[in-house]
Amino acid sequence: MVFISHDIQTVRYVSDRICVMYFGQIVEEGPAAQVFDNPSNDYTKKLLGAAPSLLHT
Repeated sequence: MVFISHDIQTVRYVSDRICVMYFGQIVEEGPAAQVFDNPSNDYTKKLLGAAPSLLHT
């Protein structure tokens, strides 16, 4: 299944693998835990840093 969303919190809970796109290009992909816990791309880091904390939901 492909799930497309701008809601990072939902993506984290429903996805096993994640692709992060920037201007129509995939800039990072991998297992959800890896992308969230150790992002390698600068855009992914900024995207995750801008999301509300998942600890307070």
